[in-house]
Amino acid sequence: MTRVREQLEGAIQATLVGLIVVVALVASHIQPWNTPAFRPMRTFVLLELAALAVAYLVVTRAKLRFLPGTLVTAAFTLLALLSVTWSPDPGLTVDRAVGFAALVVAAAALALGAVDRPRVASQLMLALLAATTLVAAAGLVELWHAYDQAVLAATRGQGARYNGIGQNPNQIPMLIALTLPFAIWVVRESRGRLR
Repeated sequence: MTRVREQLEGAIQATLVGLIVVVALVASHIQPWNTPAFRPMRTFVLLELAALAVAYLVVTRAKLRFLPGTLVTAAFTLLALLSVTWSPDPGLTVDRAVGFAALVVAAAALALGAVDRPRVASQLMLALLAATTLVAAAGLVELWHAYDQAVLAATRGQGARYNGIGQNPNQIPMLIALTLPFAIWVVRESRGRLR
């Protein structure tokens, strides 16, 4: 069981990195990643992450408990799924509702799997930091490759703004802002030359 647990931990790390990168690419301005044909990839990777996280809970026999906000999140997820009945575009609503439900399941399972396991929590933080680093590096490559797409042109009231691979200048900086504490944690925990 130890080997299966370790393999699941590695698969979760890789899938979490893949999810962040795929979501960033799907929400970017770069062809062909933001086309309707590629968009289902984010749902596929999200469902894969949810399945791996639930499998990890089963393998580790993690103690199930109510996390803060569980009832509110469950009610909101149920409302999202029920909204299919009055939606003008049921197909799109089902896709979004199932994606949101998978995100909630994945987040809850990852949180429960990391409780009392600091090594697992650190692996998840490193995966998020690695994914953010890849997205930021892709933005720099885009800046080098196509300056006009990576920088939002100046307007009368505002100067030029860097987008990277994002649709707007706020998208990637918000991701970086969320993972900045993880980068500080890595620097603080690192020893020797790595620090």
